Amino acid sequence: MDAIKNLANEFNYELPKDLVADVQKAYKSKKLKLPECYKKISQEILAMQVADVATEKMSARLALRAIQISTPPSFSACITKLFDNVSPGGKKRPVVSKALYEQVMKNKEFYDNLVQEHDNLDQDLDVFALSTLERAYLLRDASGIVERPIYMYMRLAISLVREDASQDEVVQLFKTLSSRRASFATPVMFNCGCEKNPSLASCFLYAMTSDKDSVDGIFSSLHDCAKISHMSGGIGISFHDIRARGSPINGGSGAANGILPVMQMFNTMAKTVDQGGGRRRGSIAVYLEPHHPDFIEFLEARQTYGSQELRTHDLFTAVWVSDLFMERVKNNEKWSFFCPELCPGLSEKWGDNYKNLYLDYEQKKMYTKQMKARDVFYRIIDLQMNASLPYLLFKDSCNRKSNQQNLGTIRSSNLCAEIVQYSDTNETAVCNLASICLPKFIKDTGFDFEELYNTTFQIATHLDNLIDVSYYPIASAELSNKKHRPIGIGTQGLADCFASLKYAWGSAKALLLDEQIHAVVYYAALDASNKLAEKYGPYESYEGSPASRGLLQYDLWEKKPYEIPTKSWDVLKQNIKMHGLRNSLSTALMPTASTAQIAGNSESIEPYSAMIFTRGTLAGEHVVVNKQLRKILLSKNRWNSDVKDNLLKNFGSVQQLPKEILSNPEKAVFRTAWEIKQKDLLEHAAVRGKYNCQSMSLNIFMKDPTRAKLTSLHFKAWSLGLKTSTYYLRMNSPASAIQFAVSNSQNSNPSCESNPVCESCSA
Repeated sequence: MDAIKNLANEFNYELPKDLVADVQKAYKSKKLKLPECYKKISQEILAMQVADVATEKMSARLALRAIQISTPPSFSACITKLFDNVSPGGKKRPVVSKALYEQVMKNKEFYDNLVQEHDNLDQDLDVFALSTLERAYLLRDASGIVERPIYMYMRLAISLVREDASQDEVVQLFKTLSSRRASFATPVMFNCGCEKNPSLASCFLYAMTSDKDSVDGIFSSLHDCAKISHMSGGIGISFHDIRARGSPINGGSGAANGILPVMQMFNTMAKTVDQGGGRRRGSIAVYLEPHHPDFIEFLEARQTYGSQELRTHDLFTAVWVSDLFMERVKNNEKWSFFCPELCPGLSEKWGDNYKNLYLDYEQKKMYTKQMKARDVFYRIIDLQMNASLPYLLFKDSCNRKSNQQNLGTIRSSNLCAEIVQYSDTNETAVCNLASICLPKFIKDTGFDFEELYNTTFQIATHLDNLIDVSYYPIASAELSNKKHRPIGIGTQGLADCFASLKYAWGSAKALLLDEQIHAVVYYAALDASNKLAEKYGPYESYEGSPASRGLLQYDLWEKKPYEIPTKSWDVLKQNIKMHGLRNSLSTALMPTASTAQIAGNSESIEPYSAMIFTRGTLAGEHVVVNKQLRKILLSKNRWNSDVKDNLLKNFGSVQQLPKEILSNPEKAVFRTAWEIKQKDLLEHAAVRGKYNCQSMSLNIFMKDPTRAKLTSLHFKAWSLGLKTSTYYLRMNSPASAIQFAVSNSQNSNPSCESNPVCESCSA
């Protein structure tokens, strides 16, 4: 216990005497072990002090110390303990692979010294980052947690580099990860270097093609998706080719039951099959085109009212919308529905080819029914207002702007609406993800684009290696991934960058920075892919792709690129012409909920949802304040309980603060997602979109959505050429549940409901 007091003295922090006495008593009576004492005090002081900087630092240091005294004193000792793990039955059951163990033992002193030199980087983690890591990321043996955060980063660095890589590459990757300049996706952090089936992929896109529309095909697909889900994969699955309800069954006199019973089977599987040994249940998004006769039933499967027997609340629904459908809605025309059994081929075509086949079937009156296109569209947006779903993506934009368009028609996106890849009967699309932590590149002189380029280049190189070392739950996934070698590099902390530089969303400066960042990320990813192709050869299906014809993403958007001062797009194109690309796709803007919390960044490309909110801890709810806002207020000596109360009373908004505390230009910078014009968010999506060769998890924020507002938004997204119009429709601010004054909150128990997030995609 003296060590705890000494640690507090280092911070000049006075711990509550009663709390220390109670914990000391519990320790002496052996009710609490020493690590538990550290945790107890960490949690309690965090609950006692609201949004106090010193308390947060003290709490984090105590939480870190609890981990440190529970784990081996060196990295090599940690790996040895994990490798020597024994099951409760006495059988040896290594947690880490033999290859990792042998590599560490061979270079034991080197790795131990490297980790020790950078051990202080763990002190930058806040208490919520440590809690997230301890809950799910740090490796355990039978006795409990064995890894420290710094050990985890060392494990990742050793495991992710190629076999022919130099020791310096391991060092550089370790430094990048441990300083949190970049993050790999959650499955990589969970499984990299581990012994049992180390699946490192995040996303799987599965096609229920027409030949799978049978008893054998459906149950084979169910089995495939169960295996994917069990290995921590998020699934996007297309149902376009499943026969409509009432259509004839081949070889019999009966009629098909349609999509809904198949959805219910997948819904049950999603509830039953967990991911990563109980870490979470399976997650599946089902995609359907609006010409399918069961489309309305498909939408209603996520309704929150009506007969629950017909609902599939554990599936996420997504609509795959054609330009023709949007044109029919715009012109207030009729929309026809076609059964894929009687009118095949629509799911295999896009653009004019889709339109011509659709019109041909329509002219022959082969439709099963017709409705006003606007009525169908309103059913979509009515459901979005009711359930935040379905996702809405534009099929033609996804295909028209894909470097995989030479493979065939892309049928769907993934669980989080940011991966756009080809899949068919024989190929299940896969993507390996990572994100760049943008706030790390903010310097006193501005944004460091050269370092952004270097970090992205490095991460792209190692992401490509994941394709070769990953375990694949089904053969069709391995076939696709090794044939096309797609990767997805995204970003996190964009809102933090704008706030740090005092750029307001929608301003010319913010739009320019958004474009510059994503232009550099795209350029670096392509450059790395080109260098890998020069060394190892281009990906197998490269010939015939837009890139092989000299067309990059911005060309497919028919836009001019931002000219990066130290780089040349023309030179890059020449290099690609000479050597090709190692990866068919390079960028994707995924959600980053878990990994952004670890890195202490704002999520992905999203604006702040509130400047103050609550976050749960074991000791109760803790009020969290936006770090950038608090930094400005502290610099003005304006951070006090009155300001906290004002923020809480106004649902996390700064707009009601007096001007002497925060000026109008500063208030513009700190507008929440609910206060920013959604068309501004779409404009941001468009400027970064021409460097995004897949898509983005684009959330929309509306407190009071209406048909008119959502119609305007979707048509704006369509006119801008976006691929994803909406991921989730967010309708409630996280701060709306905590409208209370701190000074009167001792007996309150505020809570913050969060929308579901995909940890698989979180990068």
